[in-house]
Amino acid sequence: MSYNPTIYTTGTFYAYLGYSAGWWGTIQGWDEDLDYKFGYNFRFEISGIQQADAVTIGQCISSSPNGLFLANGGAVKGNSSATNPNTAFIQCVDRNTNSGALSTKWQKVIELYVYGTGTNDGNPGFNHVEMDDEFIYAATQYSGYSDGNFKNPNFIWKNQVIAVIACFRISDGNIMWIKKFTVGSTTFGTPAKAITGLTLRPDALYAAFAYQGNNAGYDYLKINPTNGFVTTQSDIVVSSNMTSGSSTGNYSIVTPSDFDFMSSFTDLSETVTGTTLEATDLSQTVSNQWGINPSSDKYVLQSFNSSSVSTSSNVCSATINQKYYFVSTTSSITVGSDVYSDSLATSGLTNGYYRISSTQYIIVSSGSVSSINTCVTLTAFLAGAGTSGNACSTLGSSFTYYHTGSGTYPAVGDTVYSTNSTSNPLNGGSGTNWAVFAAGPPGPPVSYFRIFGGSGLVAVIGSCP
Repeated sequence: MSYNPTIYTTGTFYAYLGYSAGWWGTIQGWDEDLDYKFGYNFRFEISGIQQADAVTIGQCISSSPNGLFLANGGAVKGNSSATNPNTAFIQCVDRNTNSGALSTKWQKVIELYVYGTGTNDGNPGFNHVEMDDEFIYAATQYSGYSDGNFKNPNFIWKNQVIAVIACFRISDGNIMWIKKFTVGSTTFGTPAKAITGLTLRPDALYAAFAYQGNNAGYDYLKINPTNGFVTTQSDIVVSSNMTSGSSTGNYSIVTPSDFDFMSSFTDLSETVTGTTLEATDLSQTVSNQWGINPSSDKYVLQSFNSSSVSTSSNVCSATINQKYYFVSTTSSITVGSDVYSDSLATSGLTNGYYRISSTQYIIVSSGSVSSINTCVTLTAFLAGAGTSGNACSTLGSSFTYYHTGSGTYPAVGDTVYSTNSTSNPLNGGSGTNWAVFAAGPPGPPVSYFRIFGGSGLVAVIGSCP
């Protein structure tokens, strides 16, 4: 018998023959023709709950691109009623790529206290899961005590809902981040759904939500999978971090008193006939849009290497030893990009100069890049005071200036600066001459140069007798 299934599904059954009483989650394996191969049944038991009342509801499943892992999620509850979950679970499963056989890697059972801390507050389980080869992303929809989390999703509406999206590391189950999203308002007659779909792309996680009523619509969040950050979002969605704790707005890890994961070869499938499509009037209602398929593009929050804030005279020699973040739809920083000191984009960079490569630096003003500039290698030389007359009669050098040329002294077309930066060009006004002196013991000038205007551009050079 060939086991290696290519399709996995998850679900729930109640007190199936051969198993202890209670609700069991299940993972079923199929081939591409939807012929049943095998399955696994699993259940969490919570301390203090009778075995017959243990409820495990499988609701979502995903596989890693490399085929090595599966992730599935749902809800765990100490009640035989499946309409009032109050604890979420996510589990990671190892997959044998030769046989398709599964074995449990780790599990997380989590209280998500979004509505309260009581057993009847209707806190959610996980309804959606996506994964890549390193992380698992799980999202809740809406769960309420009276509305239920497992009825036809078309009826799960509330004027204001709270959904959770969390990121877990595949290697050890570590929670990387958990975000809470409040969708909709408390105004009567403006019900919302969240989250109705979750899709992972290379550099962005998309979460869909929906509205009913006269302002019906379908929208989505674009989330940075690294940290859960949302750069731009509609005014109708508010996000915040969830932290570990026991109060409303916190999450809490639960240790089950027992966990069972059993293989099964019993085919529970049936042929479905008589299916129909559901029609809706989108001017008034939103259909059950459970999928979202955005085009792949780079996420807007990206990192860049930089020096600490510097000055115009020191920026080109500053050490690049910091990692900052910028917002852009392109892969490189541009003028106008918002720049931040942290990956959550909560603190804009201080005004000033930042070296970003061996040849470039940026100027930051009010948290945005006002200009991108080139670090020019400047050559120092000695010069006398400027004069409108004969510079060769200057008696001695008074200043160290800097020029952009490749020679020892400035040439026509070079630019001369008063400091070792490109921010202070010499101003020649209507025409000024400067004597040039050789390094070493004091001596007469060797040459002179002439500049017009404030650009520092050398217009004329000459030798001194």
